[in-house]
Amino acid sequence: MQRSAWWFGLAAWWFGLVACFSILAEHCAVGQASEYRPPTENADSQGAAGDAHRKLRADRAGSRLRHVLRDQVNSGLVTIILGGLDSGDMSDATDLVTTLGGAHLRVLPVAGQGATKDVMDLLFARGIDVGIVHTDVLASLKRQAPFPGIDAFLQYVAKLYDEEIHILANSEIHSLQDLASKRVNFGTTESESFFTASTIFNVLGIGVDITTLPQPVALSKLRSGEIAALVYIVAKPARLFEAIRPEEGFHFLSITDHPSAPGALRESYGEATLSAADYPHLIEQGKSVATLSVGTVLAVYNWPSGTERYRNVAHFVETFFGRLAELRMSRHHPKWREVNIEASVPGWTRFAPASQWIKSAEGDSNKPTRMAGDPLATEGSTTSPAQVQSAGAGDLEPSSAERATKSVSIDFNGEPPLPPSTATGAQVNDQVSLNAGQRHALFREFLEYEKHQTQKAEHTPSQKEALFVEFQAYVKHILRQPDPALSGSKRRNFSAVATVR
Repeated sequence: MQRSAWWFGLAAWWFGLVACFSILAEHCAVGQASEYRPPTENADSQGAAGDAHRKLRADRAGSRLRHVLRDQVNSGLVTIILGGLDSGDMSDATDLVTTLGGAHLRVLPVAGQGATKDVMDLLFARGIDVGIVHTDVLASLKRQAPFPGIDAFLQYVAKLYDEEIHILANSEIHSLQDLASKRVNFGTTESESFFTASTIFNVLGIGVDITTLPQPVALSKLRSGEIAALVYIVAKPARLFEAIRPEEGFHFLSITDHPSAPGALRESYGEATLSAADYPHLIEQGKSVATLSVGTVLAVYNWPSGTERYRNVAHFVETFFGRLAELRMSRHHPKWREVNIEASVPGWTRFAPASQWIKSAEGDSNKPTRMAGDPLATEGSTTSPAQVQSAGAGDLEPSSAERATKSVSIDFNGEPPLPPSTATGAQVNDQVSLNAGQRHALFREFLEYEKHQTQKAEHTPSQKEALFVEFQAYVKHILRQPDPALSGSKRRNFSAVATVR
C-alpha cells in the first residue's frame, strides 16, 4: 500500500514537472511572438522616413533657389508705364526701354490705360516706378488733385519732347467749325488723345458727336465715310498715316486758325506745325499746317530715400541722362533730339537724384569736349554729367564753359564740316580729326554702313546732324582697330593730326 502511494506521488511529480516546462515554453513563445516584426514592414518604414527627409531637403533647396532667382529678377528692376495701347506707335518708348536696359538695370514696360489712369497707377499701383505723362494731365492734376500734397509723391525727372495734335478729316471738311455736330473720333475713352481732344473742343466750344474707337479702326471708318475726322495725339511723323494715299483726299485741319485758339489754349499747349517733310502724301511741298502740341514728362514715384526702390529709380535716372546722347542718334525716334534736360515743369518738383545730376553737370566746367554715345563704351556704363547738354547743338558734348562759344555746323549735302587747319597739339588729346580727303572718304563709307543698318537710302537734315555724331564715333572706332593699311608710323601719323569739333 505504501509502495503504491510512493509510485503515485512520483508520477504526479513527473507530470507536474512536464506541465511546468510546457507552460514555460509557451510563455517564451508568446514573448517572442509579441516582439517579432516582419522584415518587410520594418524596411518600408525606414524607406518612408528616408523619402520624407529627402523631400524636405529638396523643398528647402527649391525654396532657396526660388529666393535667389527672385532676387536676381528684381535686382535693379524698374517698372515703367507707357500709356495705353491706343497711345501711338510707341517707338519712342521702345527706344527708352531698349537703350537703358543693361546688366545692372532692367526696365520692365507696362501698357497702361492712358492719361489720368496712368498717373493714378503711378501713384497707387504696386510696383510702378516711372511713367511718361502729358503736361495737360499734370496741369489738370494741379487743379483737381486726388489728395493734398500730391507733388511730394509724384515728381519729374525731365521734360521730354512734344507730341503734335493731328486732326485728319475728309475732303468735305475745311475747318474745325465744319466739324460741328459731325462724328469725330477722339480715341479710346482713357487715352491721351481722348483727354486732350475733349479739352480742346470744350475750350473752343465746338460740339461734335464723339466716337471712341481705336485709332486704326477710326482710320478705316474715315475711309468708309462713317466718321468725318479723327483726333490723334502722337509724335510726328505718326506711323498710322504712312499708308494714306494722296488720292484719298484726306488732309489735316489747322487748330490755331480758330479765332479763340491761341489765347484759350496757350497755357497748356504749345504751337506746332505739320509739314510735307513729316507727311509727304498728305501735305503739299512748301506748305504747312498750324496745330498745337502737348509736352511729355518723364515722371517717377518718389519712393522713400534709402529704400531699394528709391535706389533703383535713382540708377534709372542716372542711366537715362548718361545715355541720352545715344537716344539722340539717328537709329532712334527723332523726337529724342528735342529733349532739354534743363527745362523745368512748372508747379512740380524734380526728383532729387535728377536735380543732383543736373547740378553736377552744370558745375563741371573743367572737362574737355567729349563725344557722347561712344560705341566702344562697356555695357552698363553711363556717360558723365558733363557729357550731356540740352538739345539743339547736335550730340557734341562740350563743357559748360565751351557751350556759349561752340556749335556744330553741318553740311547738308552729305559731307561733314572739315576741321580747321589751325589745330594745335593741345587740341589732339583723345579726339579725332582727319584731313579733307580722309574725312570725306570715311564719311561716305559710314553712310554706306548706316544705310545697310537702317535700310534707308536718304536722310533728312535732322537725321544728318545725328549721323555726323555717329560718324565721329565711327572714325574713333576705326582708328582703334588694327589695320594693315594704317600700321606702324603711318598709323601714328594718321592719328596724331586729329581733332574733332
